[in-house]
Amino acid sequence: MLGTLVPQVGYHGCMAMTIKNERVLEKIRDLAGALETDQVSAVEQAVDALTNQVSQSTAERRLTDAMELVHAIRQSLPPGVTLDAEDLYDEAGLPR
Repeated sequence: MLGTLVPQVGYHGCMAMTIKNERVLEKIRDLAGALETDQVSAVEQAVDALTNQVSQSTAERRLTDAMELVHAIRQSLPPGVTLDAEDLYDEAGLPR
């Protein structure tokens, strides 16, 4: 249809960024040199790496929290009671 806007999947637009901190600019130049790439690619790689690190940290923290919860639940059970299916369900398969 004429005049209809169709969004492009994966397109997020383009926005210029101005960095006015000379120390940050020097770090970007140094990183680009070390990676043997241009500054934009160096920043992109750094952002990707930090994003992955944060995502892994979040996943590890959630796993640790879950394991601590399981431990607390097991500690709160009366002696001799476990979370085995035999303790949770009767012979007919119904919850106890």
